[in-house]
Amino acid sequence: MMRRILILLSALCFLPVSAVLAMNVEYSSPDHVQLLLSRWAGDLGSNRKVELYSGDDSQQIWTLTGTWGGQGDTAGETYADLAVGSAVHYLRADYYVYDIVEEKWTLEETQTVPLNKNSTFGFLRPSLTGLNTVTWSDTVLLSDTVVVEDGTLVIGQGVEVIFMDTTEHGAVLRISGDALLSANNVSFFNGATSYYTGQVICESDASSGLQKTLIENSSFNDVDLQIHGSNLAFTGLEFKSDDGYVEISGSKNSLIGSSMCDIYLLNASENLVQDNSLHEINVGYNAAACISNTIRANHCDLIILPGTLNTSDGNIVDSNTTGRIFIGGKNNQVIDNIVSCKEWEPAILLANEGNEVRGNQLTDCQSKGIEVSSGSNTIHQNLIKNCGDTGIFLRAFPPGATENEITENTISGCLGDGISIYGGQDTLVKGNTISHCNHPLIGGDAGISVKDFSPFAALLNLVSENDIESCEIGIRSETTAPLNDPLSANEYTGNNISLCEIGLEAVSGNALISNNAFYGNTTHALDDASHGVWNASKSALKMNIVGGPFLGGNYYEGYSVIDQDGDYIGDIPYQILGTDGVIRAMDMLPLLIPRQVTASPLTYDFGRRLLGSDTEVEISLGNSSDSLESLEISGLQITGSDAFTWDVSFENHPCLLDIDPVFDPGQTCNVLVAFSPTALGFQNASLEISSDDPDEPVFSVSFLGQGVVAPGDVNGDNALTMADAILVLKVCAGLKPPELLAEGLANGSDFVPDDMLQVNDALGILQTLALGK
Repeated sequence: MMRRILILLSALCFLPVSAVLAMNVEYSSPDHVQLLLSRWAGDLGSNRKVELYSGDDSQQIWTLTGTWGGQGDTAGETYADLAVGSAVHYLRADYYVYDIVEEKWTLEETQTVPLNKNSTFGFLRPSLTGLNTVTWSDTVLLSDTVVVEDGTLVIGQGVEVIFMDTTEHGAVLRISGDALLSANNVSFFNGATSYYTGQVICESDASSGLQKTLIENSSFNDVDLQIHGSNLAFTGLEFKSDDGYVEISGSKNSLIGSSMCDIYLLNASENLVQDNSLHEINVGYNAAACISNTIRANHCDLIILPGTLNTSDGNIVDSNTTGRIFIGGKNNQVIDNIVSCKEWEPAILLANEGNEVRGNQLTDCQSKGIEVSSGSNTIHQNLIKNCGDTGIFLRAFPPGATENEITENTISGCLGDGISIYGGQDTLVKGNTISHCNHPLIGGDAGISVKDFSPFAALLNLVSENDIESCEIGIRSETTAPLNDPLSANEYTGNNISLCEIGLEAVSGNALISNNAFYGNTTHALDDASHGVWNASKSALKMNIVGGPFLGGNYYEGYSVIDQDGDYIGDIPYQILGTDGVIRAMDMLPLLIPRQVTASPLTYDFGRRLLGSDTEVEISLGNSSDSLESLEISGLQITGSDAFTWDVSFENHPCLLDIDPVFDPGQTCNVLVAFSPTALGFQNASLEISSDDPDEPVFSVSFLGQGVVAPGDVNGDNALTMADAILVLKVCAGLKPPELLAEGLANGSDFVPDDMLQVNDALGILQTLALGK
């Protein structure tokens, strides 16, 4: 059992004979004492001498002479560092003054101080030991404030530091700027009678040289840690109380691999908070400035970088798994985080400018995915799935939301708009993929929605090159952009919109709509009050959205009209109706397709298939019926898993007999693709079709399948035998036979499909074998 030496921090200030104390014990242990000697009553600055005597079982004597407390001594104090025997329990100090007339020392005062060898209080000054180190090797009981002023305090492995609440703040262990702490495998915790939380405060400055590890692999129970130094490392800390927290100030500190309730960064710069498990990370709090800190790979409920009174700028929030992220500062990076907010709050909220949100995964969030209420932010390559509201929501607040970029995000399954621009101006929405954003009970959801947000009008926004599929409305434009001011119009160009109830709806405000492609929508376009300009001026272009050589209007699948001049622009305008069925606008230059590869289905899932089985699907490929020219296919190949193959034999596919088959508009041919799994698990592949389609020369059809074993085939030999029943019985007996199929129940190997190997599985196998089935 560990020897427990209780170092009790009570004020051992025993009055001497005179009214003014001259000697105070600042630190005592079984074999060591530190004293503070100060001026005493009647001192006029003459020469003084102190003789110190140890008491009880042994006698030692130390003599100190000088003028401390007198002329030339501005501090009025000096220190004594004494090695004492373990049996010494008091010290006696005799104070002498030098009589220059009689040339002798005269005893003027005596002070006796008991030594509680299990107690200490005040300051620890390791440098006075001569070794620059004070070591605690046994249990330490703190009941006041201990300050390590310089040198190194070493808390030995396995030591318990117990904090007792004798003050309003609880006991405090303070490591000052000139001192260092070395603690490994240490327990810091409050005593049984404690009410206030204990504190370990590290103020060390280790700014020069390598980062100094102060505490590692230690536990804190109802004790908080405050880091106010620099270049300090803390690793593997465990805060066992529900409200234990860490506060970090200073620069270049690190907190890694620890667990606690909260972390607060105050006036902190270039700190690293990594791989911790906790509730909340607060970067910038109580009017603090936090610059260039890194918050990486933590597991927490909330990461908050507040703004307004705080400055939380230039920080990196990277690869965390969290519930919510709030950014109130500027120029921060929020990248590669996994966010799943179960509260009615945005999963990521940007309330200030210049931030980057990139590569994050937001799934099953209860409310909005990303909300932006400021300007000059970049929202790039995020994955947002199944949010209970809008995927990305930009809402203007004073001074407005301008010059934001929302690019290359993938958004699906949201019960609101995919992307909403409310009052945003000069916003770029480009290259996003949006699908299945449609609330089943609430109408009006759009893949991309552009609206005003009073008092801010949505102006000068560019919605370009987005792929939108299976939303109620592909793009909805409802603004007050002035009709007589083309320079303030919102522009929609280069978008592919398919399988929506309405492809693009211009409700109000000036909208420039050109070079979009509409496929398979119930209604390709609506214009409620002639607010859309549905084509640009005809101009030469290397290639428009469907492969034609001119820029003009938009492509509307199923609209095949004459093209006498061969410019792939229809000679008859495309009529655009309003919701009342009345013609409201015209696309004067509707685009036509030169030629285009088509395939059906575009994706196919073979599902679960037994190892060694062979399943086929017929894929129809060819030239679009809207095409104006023949299509030449120059190559077909399967890429991906070897379990997928395709058949182009003449018997089955005579239309593909030619080396480079040519398809007239509307002509198709069928190809058989087979899935024959030889390995367990999910597998995928693509059928790549190369052709002279001008806008999509390589077209892909995707396939997915899963290899599984037969029910009861627990050894994976593709046969149901007595060996399988015996293996099941071994498992039921608590064994783990090596020949048991490693993937086991995940691949359906149990005979009774209940994800459990039990006696019923063995009986079912035996019965099947007995019946010869």
